[in-house]
Amino acid sequence: MSEFARGARLYHNYLLPIPPMTKQRLCELNDLDRTGAKGVILTGDSYTRELLVVLKIGYVYAYENRCPHKARLLDWMPDQFLDEDGELIVCARHAAMFRTHDGRCVTEPCTGATLRAVEIMADDGAVFLNES
Repeated sequence: MSEFARGARLYHNYLLPIPPMTKQRLCELNDLDRTGAKGVILTGDSYTRELLVVLKIGYVYAYENRCPHKARLLDWMPDQFLDEDGELIVCARHAAMFRTHDGRCVTEPCTGATLRAVEIMADDGAVFLNES
């Protein structure tokens, strides 16, 4: 690999520099205390992205807020993503249930499908998006 190509992404046959990692604040860790999960809406010039952040036994996970069955939002009310035991993420439309630690669906109608994970990091009492 040439020095020029290292650290670049091939896009439509053009070499573009890889942008630096973004560290965008999604929420505070204590925002997750009340329900165990929080919906976050990110907006930019040409996009809106909806995520959910889940706190489970000291670990934080984040996923796109879309059911893989019909691409519908998962929450039935703001920040209401989990079953009554706080164990599983539940789709409000189809009642599909997903494990919090890997987003894998364990019930019909989309058994085996997974939520799209989002790379995050926790630092200084907050959760940050950690993607390029």
